[in-house]
Amino acid sequence: IMYHPSYGACYLSERVALKWRMIADQLILGFPIADTGRTLQNDELCLFENGLIVSRPNGEVFAVTENVYRAYIGSMGTDMANFPGRIGYPVNDTRRLANDGWMGVFERADIYQRGLDPGRILQGAILARYHQLGGENARIGLPISDQYDFKVDENLLGHANDFEGGTIFWSENSGARV
Repeated sequence: IMYHPSYGACYLSERVALKWRMIADQLILGFPIADTGRTLQNDELCLFENGLIVSRPNGEVFAVTENVYRAYIGSMGTDMANFPGRIGYPVNDTRRLANDGWMGVFERADIYQRGLDPGRILQGAILARYHQLGGENARIGLPISDQYDFKVDENLLGHANDFEGGTIFWSENSGARV
C-alpha cells in the first residue's frame, strides 16, 4: 500500500509494486492515483500520476509513461472498459530515445513523443514504412501528427502521417510512400 496526501492510500498488487520499484526513476511514473484493479480481460491495471502499469495474466508487466501514456489512454476514448483499445497491449516499457523523445511499442501501433508535444500514433502500412526507413533514426524524424485521412474534393484517397522532415502517405493503389 502506497500513501500520498493528495491521493490517499492506494493498493498496489505484488507485480505492479515490483515493477514500480524496478523502474530506474520512479518520478517518471509518479505516485499511484488509484488501487490496482482488474480489467475485463483479467489484467491488473494501476494508474499513476504520469502513466500506468499493466500486468498481464501471462506474467508480462509493462510501464507506459509520459505523453506516450496520454496518447495511449486517448486512443481508448473516455471509457477504460475499452482497455486495451484499438492499438492493443504494450509489448515493452516506454523507452527514452536518443533524440529527446519517448517511444512505446504496442501490439498494433507505436507511439512516439518528443519534448512537450503530444504522443503520436503510427500504425499499419505507414508504421511499417517508417520502420523500413529507420524508425526514430530515419531522416524524416519523429511524427508530428496522428494519422489523418487524405482527401481531394471529399474523395478519400488514403491516409497520412506528417513527420519533422516529410510525410508518409498510404493509399490502396500505391501503398506507403514518402
